[in-house]
Amino acid sequence: MIGKYKGSYIYSNERIQLSLSRDKTIFNIDITEFDGVNFVGTVNEEPCGQPGTGSIHGKIENNTISFIKQMQIAASITPEGKVKTYNSRHPKIYYEGKLVEDVYSGTWKIKFGFIFVGILPIPIPPTSGKWEMEKV
Repeated sequence: MIGKYKGSYIYSNERIQLSLSRDKTIFNIDITEFDGVNFVGTVNEEPCGQPGTGSIHGKIENNTISFIKQMQIAASITPEGKVKTYNSRHPKIYYEGKLVEDVYSGTWKIKFGFIFVGILPIPIPPTSGKWEMEKV
């Protein structure tokens, strides 16, 4: 399980996905610790994805994987498909999936929440999509 993985995700909302002007967003994960069930690591996305380096922590049981991705810089997508950043942490992103023929794939979701800009709360609606990754 320890090692480097390359993957991608898409949004379930077609309007959001089309506004991005790309088929998918690419990410790279580096899993640095694994105790046989639980793992931790870091994640980076391509320049047009979530900015900065995030952390991941999760678990693998049999062929099932689940993890939480926490990006240190909050970002949202404008109607024009541009990434807008905020001086705040991004809401947690929850991933779950299965391993089939050396490829992990499944669904991801962001629960309803807020990004705080100073004392001003900016609502973040629930969002979801599909993802996949494999070891490189």
